[in-house]
This record gives sequence, C-alpha cells and structure tokens, in this order.
Amino acid sequence: MILVIGYGNPLRRDDGVGWATVAQIQDLILEDVICVTAHQLLPEHSDMVAGADMVILVDASIEGSAGDVHITPVLPADESPVMTHHLSPQSLLAMTKWLYDKLPFTILITITGADFGMGEGLSDRVAEKMNLLAGWVKWCADNRCATLLSWAGKNDPHS
Repeated sequence: MILVIGYGNPLRRDDGVGWATVAQIQDLILEDVICVTAHQLLPEHSDMVAGADMVILVDASIEGSAGDVHITPVLPADESPVMTHHLSPQSLLAMTKWLYDKLPFTILITITGADFGMGEGLSDRVAEKMNLLAGWVKWCADNRCATLLSWAGKNDPHS
C-alpha cells in the first residue's frame, strides 16, 4: 500500500500544496493508495506509516525558485523519538520504527511556493506541478512500486 500524506496550511496559499496534491490524487481513485491531509505530521501518523509499503510526504518549501520540485528519500532520525505535538519526516520514521519496528520506504516531495500569504488556492507556478505529481503517484500505483520496494527491503542483505 502507498500512503500519501499531504500537509501544510491550505489557508496560506502555496503552503496548501500538500492538500491540493492529495485532492488531485484522490480524484484518480487509485487502487492500493491511501491519502491523508494534515496541518502537520503528528505522532498519530506513525500507525498509518507502519502499515504502508511506501510513504510519500508532500509539503511546501521556501527554498529554491517558485515551482521547483524536490524529491528526497527520508531516513529516520538518529536520536530517540521525542514526544511532541508535531514531527519532522525523519522523526516520524524514527517513531514508527520505535513503536512498530517498521520502516517503509519514504520520500519527501517539496514544491517551492511563490505565495504564502493569507488566502486559498495555489499560485500558478505551483498549480502547474499538480498534474506532474499526481501522474507520478499514479505511475507508482500502476507499476506496483510499493510492492517492489517492500519486497526489496525484506530481501536486503544489509538489514
């Protein structure tokens, strides 16, 4: 199963890109893909993460030029998970490993925003990327990426 968590503040224009991405992916009605939106990553998300083969986190960024898309593999934080109300992607994975002894393949997709002012809707530069992101998740679902990644992780001689 592929878990997509889009997070940010949809009332701060481009900060809502995670929510917008999830909405577009949900419209595709993809098999074996579960989508969730949140204002921030929470300890409670670790239960869903533990049940996934692949996790895709989508958030806005202020680094780079407006519309830039960055895809980064996420590894768990080295330190013990801290009990807090919100987590970084690395801390979420560390907590999932600590609580459930599970560590699904996880990536963080960030899109550099152009407008973080009050209001709804994405800037044109960010909205242009929605089809690209939804298409990539669809490709992963259609090509069973989660199953392949899960199988590869279980057969890794280094784990």
